Amino acid sequence: MLRQMIRLTFVKFDVELSENCAFDHLSIFDGDDDRSPIIGVYCGKATPQELIQSAATTLFLVFTSDSSENGQGFVVTWQAVDSTGQ
Repeated sequence: MLRQMIRLTFVKFDVELSENCAFDHLSIFDGDDDRSPIIGVYCGKATPQELIQSAATTLFLVFTSDSSENGQGFVVTWQAVDSTGQ
């Protein structure tokens, strides 16, 4: 039996850039809450190109903003893939 995983692809990314992503940022966790292992924290205007894929069936995304600077935000798509990556 194949397990389903989640694969994220960033289409657009534009949030406030700060050292260590201290202000506006998107955090992605490999699991169903913010106590799950963290995959990454993203900020700035460069669209992340890395492959983001869950180890199991859930990802948890948290967007944090301090509202001092506004970007256009982000667009991310997702797809369910089987454990072979297809």
